[in-house]
Amino acid sequence: MSDDGYRCGHAACQCTTKPGGEQYCSDHCREAATSGRAEAGPCGCGHAVCKGNPEGDLRQGGQ
Repeated sequence: MSDDGYRCGHAACQCTTKPGGEQYCSDHCREAATSGRAEAGPCGCGHAVCKGNPEGDLRQGGQ
């Protein structure tokens, strides 16, 4: 995870967002987080950090 950003508001996502910017990294994450449905498995936002870290392990780093 980047030191100069905030974690995406979708719990399954490993992406970061810019401080003072959007709460979610993508429309996928916004819809998943606000729908109330649980997303099984890794985040499906399609960004490299989630594709490269399918287990959602924060120790692997991020964007």
